[in-house]
Amino acid sequence: MAILIASFSEDKKTEAHVKKVIELENWEKIIVVSEAQTKIDTKKTVDYIYVNMAKRLPELSSDIMTKIRNKLNGIDVAVNIISGSGKLHMALLSAILKLGYGIRFIVLTEHGIKEI
Repeated sequence: MAILIASFSEDKKTEAHVKKVIELENWEKIIVVSEAQTKIDTKKTVDYIYVNMAKRLPELSSDIMTKIRNKLNGIDVAVNIISGSGKLHMALLSAILKLGYGIRFIVLTEHGIKEI
């Protein structure tokens, strides 16, 4: 079972996508990194990490790395970055990779969750 890490913004268009990615699989753990103090309406347990987008990219990446370091305990990390800004995506991916994890990009399709 994989750990899901998803980026999330307040964009209602992508909220439904992220919610289905969360709900359609039995994830070992779900971590949502968000630039807004918003939660996704789901019955699953989600660990939210809120970040300050006013920070410069290196500091933002370091902040995310510090916050997710103790939350990652497996080797299979699935990432969905359909939601959020490019700056958030770069900081998130940098943090995961600097911690030594490989990643699989996953997306919701008409046939369920697929790796791309």
